[in-house]
Amino acid sequence: MGSMRMNHAIGLVGASACLVAVMSGMTGCQSSPGVVEKSKPVVGDRVISDVLNPKKLSKGTRERLEKAGLAREFPRKADEIVLRMTEQSDSELDNSERTAIAEILCDSAASIEESTPFHALERYLTAARIALPAAVHPSSRPDDDDLLSLYNHACGHVAELVFLHRSPLPPEQRRAPIVTSGPLGDLQLSVAETGDDVVNPATLDELKIAEYLEIKGFQRHEVEYGVGAAVVGHQNQTPERLEHNPFMPEVGMALPLNAVLNFPSDGTARLSLYDTLMVDSVVLEGNRVNLDTDLTAPLALLAGLLPVKHLGIKSMLRPADYLGQSGLFQLEPFRPGKIPVILVHGLSKSPTAWVPAVNALRADPEIRENFQFVLFRYPSGLPATYCGEMLRHHLKSFQDYYDPDRKVPAMQQIVLVGKSFGGVTSSQQIRESGESIRELFSTKPLDEVIIPEEERDALKGLMYFSPNPGIRRTVFMGTPHRGTDVADTKMAHLASRVIRYPFSVIVAGEIPENEAMTPLARTYLADPPNSVVDLQAHNPVLEAIVNLPISPRVTVHSIVGKHGDGPLETSNDKMVPYWSSHIDQAVSELVVPCIHGELESHPKSIAELQRILHLHLEG
Repeated sequence: MGSMRMNHAIGLVGASACLVAVMSGMTGCQSSPGVVEKSKPVVGDRVISDVLNPKKLSKGTRERLEKAGLAREFPRKADEIVLRMTEQSDSELDNSERTAIAEILCDSAASIEESTPFHALERYLTAARIALPAAVHPSSRPDDDDLLSLYNHACGHVAELVFLHRSPLPPEQRRAPIVTSGPLGDLQLSVAETGDDVVNPATLDELKIAEYLEIKGFQRHEVEYGVGAAVVGHQNQTPERLEHNPFMPEVGMALPLNAVLNFPSDGTARLSLYDTLMVDSVVLEGNRVNLDTDLTAPLALLAGLLPVKHLGIKSMLRPADYLGQSGLFQLEPFRPGKIPVILVHGLSKSPTAWVPAVNALRADPEIRENFQFVLFRYPSGLPATYCGEMLRHHLKSFQDYYDPDRKVPAMQQIVLVGKSFGGVTSSQQIRESGESIRELFSTKPLDEVIIPEEERDALKGLMYFSPNPGIRRTVFMGTPHRGTDVADTKMAHLASRVIRYPFSVIVAGEIPENEAMTPLARTYLADPPNSVVDLQAHNPVLEAIVNLPISPRVTVHSIVGKHGDGPLETSNDKMVPYWSSHIDQAVSELVVPCIHGELESHPKSIAELQRILHLHLEG
């Protein structure tokens, strides 16, 4: 008997694993997203890579040192070499001379960075000063590319070393200028702490130079080349920060930043960190220049910090254990002028499913300027109406916190995007329930049913809802509005039994049976439903939701997957049939040739989201 029970349990777990594989749309293993920090810059261009290689001088610089008879003195007498090279020049240094001097300074700084970081800072600072003309007047000449790369490289190291130098100091001492004595003279270095789109380094817990980060698990590495060093600024989640930003993820917040050095007068230097989600160009020495930025590195860094692997699957199978981790999470500080795009993942997934789409969409300057992405996380094993109520609750908290008077224009233009079961959850945010959901479970209005008041209020929260007035556009992606045949299989029925939670998650107290209960209500009371049960084809709850009226204020779009070459009307994406994903209310419907698990990251889906967001800006 014990053996039979063990085999039955193994069968349930096995069925659950198979169902998760099917419903997740697994297409093979991919490397997990993250970053690997390298000891030398990760640069694709071979020539630039040679210039930035701290272990070996480039061919041009070696030949220049040999010609001047200084090769044997490097790196031991790097400061003297730099001084002699500048003194030997009969006129203003040309860019090839500046490149050699800046490379010598950077390579020699790298050799002492661990042992004497402050002296390394002085050399990097001098290198940036020498290379500045290439930043102020960028051109397409190869020598200028090398010089600009050295300027950017030096800016990154100065930013990192200043950050490390100041971090241990008491707050009152961090603002004092840093006095340096470089090989070409003294410099007093100050750090910008306030200003438009400027980030104060004191607000960061970690600062990493992007050119040293090898990106893993991303099909596209979104970078924009320009002036300054692309760096990543990371803030940990702390109780103090949660007081000011209750929507910060547990892995913290990582921002794409740019470090720029300018030299406003003789003997002074100024370091500024710019948030490149807010600004893509600045004025440097009187000229407007485009900023260098790495938009993928912050996302990869956060993805690599996630504490729980396979969070989506675990939270689906044991939803009660993960309720406390539900909520909306921002990828950047709240910007009142940016429209929130709320992304809702599907069954057995987590917010990381949206990382490829966010990565690609933020590469569009207009989208980056006008939208901010917010991720919704929830345990997807719970029934549809409960997931809808969770999103309703967290959306209201988000709106109450940032726009309590409902007067922020961007907060009245929210875009909601739901994939798969997340689309069912999202659908309940734009529809008017009326009595339709209640009538599935009770033959009488709830106020006429004899149940405890607390339980009555909980049931009302599940059965009654109105469109969120802040949502103006919704995109459904592969959404099973009417369920799916996959959830009707024997494997799905077995797997749904593995998803377990106490009924007290839905309603805290007991609900006694009464004459107003419908047969569906009695079934739910005896065996609490889950998302797999709700996703069965033509499930009455889903049919009721899809037939509810959509707010006339909301514009709806649909993106559906299609596998194979058959007719669209009888097609599916190997998970959701077209008869379920299609809705007549959509003003546009894009059919993407892919299976369900690929839909949210497919290039055509992302291009369609890009088109829709641009359309949203047109009003």
